[in-house]
Amino acid sequence: MALDNAYGFKSCFYWLPAYGKDTNGIMNADYSLDELGELSKKVLDRGFECGIHKSSFPTSFAEEIARLSFKAEHNRFHFLKFQVHDAWKEIEAAGLKTDASLGFAEHIGFRNSYGLPFVPFDMENDRPYNFVEIPLHVMDVTLFQYMKLNKMDALEKVKSFILHNEKNSVISVLWHNNELTDYMHLGSKKIYIDLINFVKINNFEILYDPAIIVRNIFVRN
Repeated sequence: MALDNAYGFKSCFYWLPAYGKDTNGIMNADYSLDELGELSKKVLDRGFECGIHKSSFPTSFAEEIARLSFKAEHNRFHFLKFQVHDAWKEIEAAGLKTDASLGFAEHIGFRNSYGLPFVPFDMENDRPYNFVEIPLHVMDVTLFQYMKLNKMDALEKVKSFILHNEKNSVISVLWHNNELTDYMHLGSKKIYIDLINFVKINNFEILYDPAIIVRNIFVRN
């Protein structure tokens, strides 16, 4: 938060309400629910946004949302572990306003070949859903672990992607908090700073609050 504030930015933080590994060995939260409550309050008190990071456990949204100390309106699936049409039904049933999971783990870019947030369509019931999908386009893990890019090549690739899609697009960037520590990922923090500087210098509008996107889509003149 201090880093974002220093550069005039804000982020949306997604919180895992389930601790430990699932049966497939996927690690979920490494913090307790008490710690989650304390930290999410600090985030909200400083004017940032919070959402649920639905765990990889088979628990329902209702069960996990009940563990949170804030009202959850925004979701991103942990590990991008979801089946699209089943997930969309679950998101709507949970009363969430946005989801930010529709992206690739292995590559950056447009999973559905469309650059803007959109309202998914429920083909089974022939109607639009009541939430907005904000697709995921760039993720730190994608760049460094899957694509195996060095830090500077990763930065240039993201810059190029943004410049090639500077019109009619809302670019969603996911940067994990542990990537901002030199203790685990030397140099990743600098890439994040260089990226937000690049965005700022090029005068791109920053939409950190998913609720702003929801209002822009659902509110009609």
